[in-house]
Amino acid sequence: MNLNQLVLEITRPMSGTCLDPTYSNYSHRIQNIVCPVIGLADHLPLFAVRKHSNQRERPNVKRINNNYIQYRNMKRFDAELFKQTLMQTPWDSVFIFDETDDVLDSWEKLFIDGLEQHCPWRTKRVAWVNQAPWITPAIIKQLQFRDALLKKFRRHRNPSVWADYKKARNKAVGMLRNIKRKFYVSKLEQNENDTKGTWKIIKSISGMVKQSKRVNSL
Repeated sequence: MNLNQLVLEITRPMSGTCLDPTYSNYSHRIQNIVCPVIGLADHLPLFAVRKHSNQRERPNVKRINNNYIQYRNMKRFDAELFKQTLMQTPWDSVFIFDETDDVLDSWEKLFIDGLEQHCPWRTKRVAWVNQAPWITPAIIKQLQFRDALLKKFRRHRNPSVWADYKKARNKAVGMLRNIKRKFYVSKLEQNENDTKGTWKIIKSISGMVKQSKRVNSL
């Protein structure tokens, strides 16, 4: 778990000891820890300030890149079978180590091994985190509708579903073309008097990539 003790100060001056150890395996998320000397008692107060992020973190999901994530497959998870696995796990074996960190690492490995048997990691393709600026909720909804029809056709092979899919696909293509054209027209109008900005937009439309010049070795 890689836990780190973050309190390095004495919290009880009379005995010269630290009675408030604070552990974290994400030390970079702790912004500050303060132990002010206040003479109200022999035990000093301790304040820990944690950095806050608006993005929700999902512990069972790992993002590999913008296209794929790994997640715990809970579809066939059976809590009772998992409990039986935990009961059969040789937990006493962790106490062969003398160091606390080694005991904790050994316990974590046993627990993760049992977890892998019942809800292993799976890889799934997902949408890009940073969508194109012209993508709107309406377009996303249409794309999802198109994909749902294609999935339905692959499952049932119904000609009428295929016809509905082609209509939804063509509508999605038309929506993308129109919104993309409006987006770039608006950008060009905004940069009408900015030559550099105009060329930047043109390059993004045409897909031009600046090539770095390389000097051959003499």
